[in-house]
Amino acid sequence: MAFKIVPADLVTTGKLTGQYTLTGPFFQSPNYVPGASGWAVFPDGSVEFNNGTFRATVSAATIIGSTVENQSSNPRTSVNPDGSVTITNSAGVVIFRIAPDGTVTWYSAAGAQLMQMSPSGVLSITDPAHITFPSGASFEQAAGNLTSQIAGSSPNQFMQMLLNGPQSNVAGNTDWVQLQLDSAGGINVADANMEFVYVDTSGTPHLYAYMDSNGFHIAGQSFNTPADQTISATSDTLITGLEAPVAAGITYRFKVLVPVVANQTGGSAFIAMHGPAVSVCGAGFRYSGQVGTAVNWGTSLPAGGVAMNNGQATWLELAGVVAFSATGTVSVQAHTSSAADTFTTKLGSILELVPVT
Repeated sequence: MAFKIVPADLVTTGKLTGQYTLTGPFFQSPNYVPGASGWAVFPDGSVEFNNGTFRATVSAATIIGSTVENQSSNPRTSVNPDGSVTITNSAGVVIFRIAPDGTVTWYSAAGAQLMQMSPSGVLSITDPAHITFPSGASFEQAAGNLTSQIAGSSPNQFMQMLLNGPQSNVAGNTDWVQLQLDSAGGINVADANMEFVYVDTSGTPHLYAYMDSNGFHIAGQSFNTPADQTISATSDTLITGLEAPVAAGITYRFKVLVPVVANQTGGSAFIAMHGPAVSVCGAGFRYSGQVGTAVNWGTSLPAGGVAMNNGQATWLELAGVVAFSATGTVSVQAHTSSAADTFTTKLGSILELVPVT
C-alpha cells in the first residue's frame, strides 16, 4: 500500500501547514485494515476511524450505523438495527418502542406491555384498570364512539363509553355516558346521566337501569306482541315479540300476561317460558277468575294452562323471579291441547323483565 511523504517544512509541531494536495490514495495509520483496525483519510473527504468523541455539534446529511444512542449508559434512547426506536429506563428495561411499521408500544417499569397504538390509530389497552383520569377531565368527540374491548370477552361483554353527547339513547337522556356491563361484576362511576345496558349478539341495546338528576332507576325491559296470533300447534310455538336477552348471574323479576280467546269448543290453552339454564326460579301461574296461584321453586322455567270453551276470553299469567346460569334469550311460547282446538293470543301480550341484582 503506497504512502505519501509530507515534506518536513510543511509539518510544524505536529500540524500540517500550508497548502498540500494529496496525490496518493489517502492518509492512513500503519496498522490500518479496512473495517478492522487503524484509521484512514481518503482524498474524497471520507474517513474511517475506530472511535471518536465530539464535544460539540455533529452535522450530517445521513448517519448510518447499526445502533445510534443518545448516551452509552441507561437511561437512554436508541435507534436500533431493525429500524425501531426504544427508550430504556435506568434499570435497562425498555419502556417505550416505535416499530418500523409505526406501531407504538408502552411498557411498565418491569417490561410488561401496557398499551399499543397501531399505525391506523387504534389504541389497545392491555388492562383497562390502569386507566385513570384527573379530576375535572372531559372528553370531546366529533362523531362515533370510544370503545374499549376487554380481551377474551364475548361480543356482548365489553364496556362501551359513548362520550359525544348530547344524543338520543335507550332512556331518552342527553349528555350521557353509557356503560355496558357483563356478568362478571359492576363498574363504579360518577355521572349525572348514565345508562346501564345489555347489548345482545345482534348489537341491539337493552336498558337495565339508568341514573339522572332525579336518582337511580331500575328500568325493566318490556316486550309486546305486534298482532293477534293463532295458536294451532300441539307443541310450544313462539308468541311473536315475546323474547328478550338475559345474562348469566343476574336475578330478574318477570311477568308474562297473555290475553287469549278460544276459537273452537273445548280444548286447553298453554303457555310456557323457554330460555337458557336456570340456577333457581320461583314462579306461579294463574288465569282470570282464579283467586290465587301456587308458587313453585326449582330450576325450571314456569308453564301453565287452562281449559276453555268456544269463544271464551281469559288471560294467562306467569310471574316470579329467576336467576340464569347461562347467557341467552328467554321467550314465551304457547300450544293447544288439540290441533282442532285453536286459540288466539291477542295484540298487546307482554313479557316484562326487571333485573334486581
